[in-house]
Amino acid sequence: MGSDIKVVTQKVIQIIGFVNTMFSQLKLTVVISSIEIWSNKNKISTTGNPNNILSRFLEWKYKHIFRPHQVAYLFAFKKYPSFLGATFPGKICNKNFAVGVALNCTHKDCCEARLCVMKKGKQCGSGECCTLDCKLKPIGMQCRKPSDECDFPEYCNGVSSHCVADTYARDGQSCNSGDAFCFGGRCRIHTKQCRDLIGGASRGGPFACYDEVNSRGDRYGNCGRKFCYTHCLNLLCGKLVCAWPHKALISRANLSIIYTHVREEMCVSTFRVTDKIPKNPWTTIDLPEERDDTFVQDGTVCGPDMYCLRFACVEAQYQIPTAQCNSTYCNSHVCNNLNHCQCEKGFDPPTCLEKKGEFGSIDDGHKAPSG
Repeated sequence: MGSDIKVVTQKVIQIIGFVNTMFSQLKLTVVISSIEIWSNKNKISTTGNPNNILSRFLEWKYKHIFRPHQVAYLFAFKKYPSFLGATFPGKICNKNFAVGVALNCTHKDCCEARLCVMKKGKQCGSGECCTLDCKLKPIGMQCRKPSDECDFPEYCNGVSSHCVADTYARDGQSCNSGDAFCFGGRCRIHTKQCRDLIGGASRGGPFACYDEVNSRGDRYGNCGRKFCYTHCLNLLCGKLVCAWPHKALISRANLSIIYTHVREEMCVSTFRVTDKIPKNPWTTIDLPEERDDTFVQDGTVCGPDMYCLRFACVEAQYQIPTAQCNSTYCNSHVCNNLNHCQCEKGFDPPTCLEKKGEFGSIDDGHKAPSG
């Protein structure tokens, strides 16, 4: 691959980038954990047939690679190669051939920690669906509780030692008795965000508070861009402004607070104090991705059937991919974040037809994986 370390590193990065273009359809991303370049001499012999080279590399890996990772690859140059590569077919996820570290085996009685391989006769060595005696928990056993009314429970699927991926209500689903929206698996309630931030009996500020505070365009009142006060429809989607009913002042670590009396309300806005110097005196941030907890959360109601999204107030109906999953297809049940039906008790996924004893979705693990 060359003798220039920078060039070699760049080539490896380009290769991983190409690999990711192939895996993107599966929603998988390959991330480089570390790169080791053998610049003086090879650490193993790269002569012989591919199976022998692969075995040598596997042995070397167990003895010398200690950084957290999942898969190790060796790139070796051959002038006249008789093969392009080698692997253990179907074994990349097999514990005996994986390149995990001892940390991946949390049940000490199940694994050989030094080699990070499973002991003979053991089914698993870590995960929410692995028992302490190294057996897979039965299908249908709950492994993750819902954390919110917009979140759904998950169950062991009887195949994996780890809980299935988190499932939750699709963004834009109504919650809190129709007064709020689900977003990112949480019911985005204005008052709840205020109480999480400043406590007490605080509540979401009325429009008059937002109109006064978020029209300032300073670090305590902005929509993340200069002169946000000219975009009046977005005032409710910038800095979080709360109503404070107490006489006592708010005391929170690393939180700078201003109080503004508007009509009959004491309006409170905050600024998170960090070591980072603000970019300018007019606005704290420039991009939605840089927001902290002192900004209104995406999914918070900002008007009739509207919620905040990246500083804008948008109509919820236009943000929901109803062509992929909808109430009609799901027999009046809701859709999850994977655009599959989430059925209530007594209804059977995937389309929520009535069936005693059934519930959930095809994603939550309570049914055996198909195929």
